[in-house]
Amino acid sequence: MLRISAVAFFLTSLGSSNFAAISAQTSFEPIQDLRVVYNQDQCPQGFEPLAGHRVGSDLEVQLPADLNAGTNGNSVRLCYQRGSDPGKAIHDVAFYSDPTTPPGCPSGWETVLEEETQTPADFNEGASVTWFWFWHVKRYITMCYRPSSDVSEDPVYQLRLLNRRQSEPREFEVKDQDLNADVLGERQYLAVSRSPSMLAAAIAFAGTGNDPDFTFDWAEAIEESATGDVTVNFRLHCQKDGGPDIFNACAGRTDMTDDEFDRLCALSFEGMAYYWSGPVTLDGVTRLLTVTFEETSQAPNKDADICVRGEEFGDGSSFKRSQNIEGNIIDMTIWYNKGFFPSQEIADDYFKETSAHEIGHSILLAASGLVHTATHKGTSTILSEYSADTPMCPATGDLDVMKYYSGGSCEFERWNTTNWDRAKVIMMASTYAIV
Repeated sequence: MLRISAVAFFLTSLGSSNFAAISAQTSFEPIQDLRVVYNQDQCPQGFEPLAGHRVGSDLEVQLPADLNAGTNGNSVRLCYQRGSDPGKAIHDVAFYSDPTTPPGCPSGWETVLEEETQTPADFNEGASVTWFWFWHVKRYITMCYRPSSDVSEDPVYQLRLLNRRQSEPREFEVKDQDLNADVLGERQYLAVSRSPSMLAAAIAFAGTGNDPDFTFDWAEAIEESATGDVTVNFRLHCQKDGGPDIFNACAGRTDMTDDEFDRLCALSFEGMAYYWSGPVTLDGVTRLLTVTFEETSQAPNKDADICVRGEEFGDGSSFKRSQNIEGNIIDMTIWYNKGFFPSQEIADDYFKETSAHEIGHSILLAASGLVHTATHKGTSTILSEYSADTPMCPATGDLDVMKYYSGGSCEFERWNTTNWDRAKVIMMASTYAIV
């Protein structure tokens, strides 16, 4: 059984001083105040907006959620503020609705106010529907929150908007109130989490366009309670020349020795660990993600077929493309293009980056769906061919290991994963333990 850790590779590339800076931890503070703004994208100073849809081909840009989306009413943005005072922490939220008048909150609860008027916010502000030209339907929805000075109660750390009444995301409790009840609009529900974990933060950070329950049983995560750092272990099984599978994608391969296969399996894991480990920043909190790999033939696992093309380095062999379509009958297949590249150093670097790219397809699929991963974040066609949208490598800055580039200066040392993609690794693990 082979287990590869990213820590050594990460230290080598960043240096111990950078590693120490990344490991310096802060913690998520509880939510202590809530406000609403109408028809604005900006929250009051010191407040952050509830996460909504992610936009752009790479989904790196996130819009604030509109809790009145799809209706004929005003946009409604929920804003939250964190704080360290345990006496101000919010311990629960609830919604109350009435078809005739704005409802109040129970004793001991506070009403969420609209920022400009400092009056109770209506989460159906301006929204109504008229049936048969005379039947006018309107429902007022008030949000209440309960502060508590009892520090033994678990406070609310995260909020998440669901665009339908789906199963409760891990670490969250869904409030059973459709925020667009009785009007034509998106079915939306608010979920709250009392967990200060990175998993809860990643699910909240994902916004409405993500299914946080899409996980893989070959990935497992552990968060250290003392630091908040997260280790995610992938259980993979390397197969020489495609293994015994009926559908083998290693056609056209060059036979390799057992020693070469062992070296390439370890090299593949090294590349995956190197590129997918790193700092993850969510809502101002930065912690270290370390990706490890366990080579095992025991289920649950994911097969990784290793194939070689070429007898000698630079012998003119044609290039073979690797692939990983999760759920396909063909395993993840990673080609070592020995004959295409002039030296072992270049072939090894490319193989490590390719390995990270291929496992990344599973990560993108779990978090953002088939189109997002198959089109390489919008930089290729659905069949993974170059398109008019394929960019050139920029002259400076990081290169996204999950994107296609059509040319330019694309040095290996500039390839990296994005912060949001590393956060997806945390969500895709089927088990998550805090120790």
